[in-house]
Amino acid sequence: MIPAGRGILPAEVRPVLLRRDHTAVVSALAFSPDGAALASGGDDGSVWVASDAGAERLVDPAPKVRVNGLAFLADGALAVGHAHGWHLYR
Repeated sequence: MIPAGRGILPAEVRPVLLRRDHTAVVSALAFSPDGAALASGGDDGSVWVASDAGAERLVDPAPKVRVNGLAFLADGALAVGHAHGWHLYR
């Protein structure tokens, strides 16, 4: 067991968000450049973006396909990767 404050994360870091929107395993996570939003993608093909304002589901052109990767670009756009390629949401 790692003592508090001596692991990868400082002791004061606590979970601030618990999402239950995915119907399968969450397979990808990404924070926005400003840290105000967290995107999550799942094996169910859904992509959610959560912030203080709530959560929004993005409609992906390839539903039911596992999300393999997420990345926020410097301009705030979200890139979503899956077996059929990448899609960009602005």
